[in-house]
Amino acid sequence: MKFCKHFRWYALASLLVVLAGLICFFAFGGLNIGIDFTGGTLLTLDMGDKFNTADIEKVLGDASYEHSAVQVDTGDQHTASTRLAKQLSWDEAQEKIITPLQEAYPDVDLKGLEAVGGVISGQLQRSAFIALLVACALILVYITIRFEFKSGVIAVLALAYNVLLTLCVVCIARVPINSPFVAAILTIVGYTINNTIVIFDRLRENLKLYGKDAGMSRRDIVDRSVTESLRRTVNSTVTTLVTIVALFILGGSAIREFAFPIIIGLLAGGYTAIFLAAPLWGIWMDASDKRAKQKKKQLRAGGKKAAEA
Repeated sequence: MKFCKHFRWYALASLLVVLAGLICFFAFGGLNIGIDFTGGTLLTLDMGDKFNTADIEKVLGDASYEHSAVQVDTGDQHTASTRLAKQLSWDEAQEKIITPLQEAYPDVDLKGLEAVGGVISGQLQRSAFIALLVACALILVYITIRFEFKSGVIAVLALAYNVLLTLCVVCIARVPINSPFVAAILTIVGYTINNTIVIFDRLRENLKLYGKDAGMSRRDIVDRSVTESLRRTVNSTVTTLVTIVALFILGGSAIREFAFPIIIGLLAGGYTAIFLAAPLWGIWMDASDKRAKQKKKQLRAGGKKAAEA
């Protein structure tokens, strides 16, 4: 397959996703920031008996209350708690939540109602961002030592592009941005770099076999390397996706908020490693080789002119 030849089309396809994400970002006024960032109301219920969290989530959904996953108190199996994005009064909570729940749980009682701030503070957001930058810097150093500096730059750019694509799709799908999303992004950074490293490792091997002595161009070596590692990359991505998709389908709301960005990140990571990162390396290296040859010609021409003079 001619991956380098069609690089522009592959890049254009991904840029369309970015463009759609940017349109949604400005149309909807930004990302769908969840209550872990914005804060709201901490609701605590005494259900009076064992209960199903789905019953509480249904009542909250019928009342159009955005909320976090309903948690069961480990010390008291009859107590449930959740965070609501809206500030509620005691009377409103009694009317909109307690009264509907009494049909299934007659002994339910409002145990607590407290206005709270976002659990993800500005400091934690900055710490997560710094951790991301440090990870990218260490990845750059590692790939530079193992391969070369240009490979490291492309790997970090591909990693950043994976995160951007994930954010764009999340913005389009209006998935809430809560604490599970932060964990998902850090997971994507740690996992998706693996596909790029595997392809670059095959590139290094093929450069020794088919490099200057064999006369193959860098682009041809890239096409051969990506084709040889394609099955492995696809198989590892699909195997991981099966597990994450199962979590997304069978898990609760908090699990879905974690699984969805990982699904998108895995797909984006495989796409950038195969269709963007490796071809970009081949195009860059071919351009560098051409510039080096031109400089040599200019130096030779200058030397001949000097000799003739």
